[in-house]
Amino acid sequence: MHFAVKIEKHKKKYDIQTFKEIVAFTDGKSLDEIEKAREEGKRPYQKAFLSAGSAALVVIIALIMVTVMRLFS
Repeated sequence: MHFAVKIEKHKKKYDIQTFKEIVAFTDGKSLDEIEKAREEGKRPYQKAFLSAGSAALVVIIALIMVTVMRLFS
C-alpha cells in the first residue's frame, strides 16, 4: 500500500496517467505536445471503458453464481 501511494503521488506530480506516458517516463523521455494531447484525449474514454468493463464482469460473475446455486439446490 505504501508503494501504491508513492506511485500515485509521482503520477500526479509529473502528470502521467496512461501506460504510454508511464513507459516514456521510466525511460527518461517525455512525450511531445501532439502525443501528450492524444493521451489526454484518451483518458475520459479509458475511465468509461474501465467502468463498463467492471460492471460487465460483475454481471457475468453474478450470472455464474446464480447458475451454480440453481444446479446445487
